[in-house]
Amino acid sequence: MDAVLPGWLCEENADISLGAKVAADYNEIKVLVESVEEDGVHFMRLSPDLIIMIEIQGRLLEVGNFYKISIPCTQTLIYAC
Repeated sequence: MDAVLPGWLCEENADISLGAKVAADYNEIKVLVESVEEDGVHFMRLSPDLIIMIEIQGRLLEVGNFYKISIPCTQTLIYAC
């Protein structure tokens, strides 16, 4: 991802699940927030063996909570390893 996300793209995920999917013009990721730094960088668990880092502006998410984040497809690049 090549952007800082605005906080309004994040909503609490009541079904407490992890994963990712493409929905219309957004990539939806369901994550568990592992830690948050003061500058807005969030460390999030996307799967049992994968943690990602995303900077979120205007809102700090709560550690230990599950969230669904909708990232515009135009701001996402996917690479195969």
